[in-house]
Amino acid sequence: MDKILFSNRMKERRKAAGYRSIKALASVYNVRFRNGSASLEDDSGILGTLKNYENPNYLGVPRLDIVENICELIDCDVDYLLGKIENPKHMYEAMYEEYGISKKSSEQLKYWYEHGYTDIVNFILSSANFDNALREANAFAEIVPTAKALQEILEKKKVEIYSQPKPDGGYPSLNSMRENVKFYTTQRDIARLNLTDNLTFLVQELEKEALK
Repeated sequence: MDKILFSNRMKERRKAAGYRSIKALASVYNVRFRNGSASLEDDSGILGTLKNYENPNYLGVPRLDIVENICELIDCDVDYLLGKIENPKHMYEAMYEEYGISKKSSEQLKYWYEHGYTDIVNFILSSANFDNALREANAFAEIVPTAKALQEILEKKKVEIYSQPKPDGGYPSLNSMRENVKFYTTQRDIARLNLTDNLTFLVQELEKEALK
């Protein structure tokens, strides 16, 4: 077992689960697993155990039953702490392998499910308007950096040209570059409008569904 990976992942998951300190986790552990007689004033009980497990230099081998309890509290599978999977849960790992869904997105889906948003999420995901909005969002996200970069190049070129006029006092033309910038900024603006339109259509669709 990779002790450094184990301790780092345990600390990362503890904080992600909202336990700002090891003592906070130990306190909940004692309540959840009826370990109320264990003291939190010294390291003789679960507090000391948790400290050891988050210490990459700890030489002992973590007890499986305690690790399973910890994982229940910090919302991950044992295999994640052991380094056997790259996402906190096998479920997340499967979603990533099958659909490319990230850990953060998987956790967000879990949150929506647990808080009763499943029906609305399914409705939105199955909407043609959402599908169109997604495509336009992708097109918009792809073209924004290009349009911005070309605009910056044009501004830089303007400064360069106007600081070094030709012998006849004139300046080289920037028409070609301006047209290029205009094309991409126009495409960006079209993608933005299409995205806005499809999101508006989705809102209208939601309104109709709510009135049924």
